[in-house]
Amino acid sequence: HECARYRWTQDATHVKVEVPLPRRPSETDVALVVGETSFDLSVVNADVTIRGQLSGEANPGRCGWDLWEEGDGLIVRVAKRGDEDW
Repeated sequence: HECARYRWTQDATHVKVEVPLPRRPSETDVALVVGETSFDLSVVNADVTIRGQLSGEANPGRCGWDLWEEGDGLIVRVAKRGDEDW
């Protein structure tokens, strides 16, 4: 699924959000907070803030993010508490 600033996919265990950025951020530029039913991502110096309610329940302790291997962007991984589609 695509939106103006990101695209997302899901499988049985995770929702993955891909966020293209104007330049590669440092690890200290990225802030991710995942609750059981929401998440908040901000990237300093990239004018990116994404907040959202989740359609299912997340497992916050198993969530995180990684920089793209190539190009400028990052992938957020939101771990599902169950295995159903959201």
